[in-house]
Amino acid sequence: MATALRPVTVASALIAALLGLTACGSTTPSGPKLITYPGDGVTVTIKNVGSALKDTSPEFRAFITRQLHELWVSGGSVPGCEASALISLTAYRTDGFANASDEGVFGSDTCARGGNNALYAQVGGTWKEIIGTQSGYGCADLRKYKVPAAIAGSSCLDKAGNPQRYKG
Repeated sequence: MATALRPVTVASALIAALLGLTACGSTTPSGPKLITYPGDGVTVTIKNVGSALKDTSPEFRAFITRQLHELWVSGGSVPGCEASALISLTAYRTDGFANASDEGVFGSDTCARGGNNALYAQVGGTWKEIIGTQSGYGCADLRKYKVPAAIAGSSCLDKAGNPQRYKG
């Protein structure tokens, strides 16, 4: 009889594992993972994308690499200024959202200077910058892309530019 029960026990264990059940019968927590970077965020340059963003997806790292290259090109492609293109990432969520407290070109006087805050999202399976601003994020834009408050913050601007509470 022991041999007859063993396949049932193994099958039951396999089904429980596939369903994510624990020994107590509850489900394991699922959902997106939020990664936050302290202070003004992790500074990402073309030289450290892989190490600075090691906990993010390969697709996101490829997107950030393209963003940094585009920032350098938009700054005039000045030789020696590639490392002046930077993104300060403050939050990343595994379901396709990220927040940069700063993105731009910041360096010596020979490198172009300036930047903005940016929100990134996966839209149709592709990472893109959905909002870039030097002021607050617009409430309508945040709702349009369903940006979680954990990424966007707890306030946004209405059409008149007035601050509003944002719940995500």
